[in-house]
Amino acid sequence: MKIVLLCLIITCSTYVGYGFSSYFRRRVKFFSDCISFQNKMVVEIAFKQNKLIEIIDEFTKSCSYDFKFVLKSFEENYLIGKKVFDENILFKKNICLSKEERDDVYAFFKTLGRYDCENQIKEIENFKKTFETSLIDAQAENKKYGSLYVKLGLMAGLLIAILLF
Repeated sequence: MKIVLLCLIITCSTYVGYGFSSYFRRRVKFFSDCISFQNKMVVEIAFKQNKLIEIIDEFTKSCSYDFKFVLKSFEENYLIGKKVFDENILFKKNICLSKEERDDVYAFFKTLGRYDCENQIKEIENFKKTFETSLIDAQAENKKYGSLYVKLGLMAGLLIAILLF
C-alpha cells in the first residue's frame, strides 16, 4: 500500500510539472497559429478575396484553443457584433502572452480589414516578422524550460517519496 501511495505522489508531482510546462507549449502553438493565419490571410486577400468572417470561420477549425478564442472574440465583438474593439475584450480569457505580445496581437487585429488589398498584405507581412521573432523566442523558452518543469516535478516527487519511505 505504501508503494502505491509513493508512486501516486511521484505521478502527481510529475503531472504538476507537466502542467507548468504547458505554458511554454501553448505560447509556441499560439504564435505558430498566428503565423499560419497570417499566411492564410495573404493568400485569401491576394487570390480568393473571401470575406474576413469566412476566413476566420474556416481557420478556427484547425487552430489551438487560445488562438481560436482570440479569433472568435475578434469576430463576435468587432466583425459581427458591437463594432467595439478593446484589448480587454480580445483577451478576456487568460492567454499565455506577455503584455508586449498582447499589444502586438491587439495591434495586428486592429489593422485587419482597414486597408486596401496591397496595403493590407504589407501590413500583415510586417506583423508576420514580429510574430516570427516571438515564435523563435517562445520555441527557445519551450526548449529550455518546458522539459525542465517536468523533470523538476519528477525530482520533487522522488524526493518526497524518499523522505516518506
